[in-house]
Amino acid sequence: MSDRLNPFSEQFDPQQALHHPLSAVCNALPTAQDRRIFNRAKPLNNVAACAHLQHAPYRLLTPRPVTAAPKQPTPRKRSRSSAGKGVLDAIHSKAGEGPLQLLKRAADHALNVRVCIRERHRIRGFVEGVVDAFDKHFNLVLSNAVVKDHDCKPRSVNQLFIRGENVVHVSTLNNHFTYTREQ
Repeated sequence: MSDRLNPFSEQFDPQQALHHPLSAVCNALPTAQDRRIFNRAKPLNNVAACAHLQHAPYRLLTPRPVTAAPKQPTPRKRSRSSAGKGVLDAIHSKAGEGPLQLLKRAADHALNVRVCIRERHRIRGFVEGVVDAFDKHFNLVLSNAVVKDHDCKPRSVNQLFIRGENVVHVSTLNNHFTYTREQ
């Protein structure tokens, strides 16, 4: 094979390679049988249908059919901490120093807190209530809450969940505990 027909050489001539008699490209028009085969072919419209076309390293990425029925999950024994603490106590114990310490003290002593909450572009209002639970993202669960929106009169709610992204400011109403940052 000459260098003009070798696609990896610098002298490669694509025009000559296309018209060479030993070329793999067929210059003949498709026959009626070829058209029937083409019309019956179904499109490969998902990854699983194209799996046979992929190279070996990528075959691992295709979904595999489930052959056996999944096993029934065995119930695990719950491990309790040494003092028999619940989930909330475990979360509260990790509060440490900082603003979460104020929430921990308010939850431990059942103090009323005032939470400033926001909407997308403004302050929505305030919520006053007793902290039942909180986490490190400032998600709060308040009981006996009073919601004071700017738009309407105050309303009372037995239990209220506030997402942490809506919390602007938290303070205690009776000011027994304040958070002071040590320097």
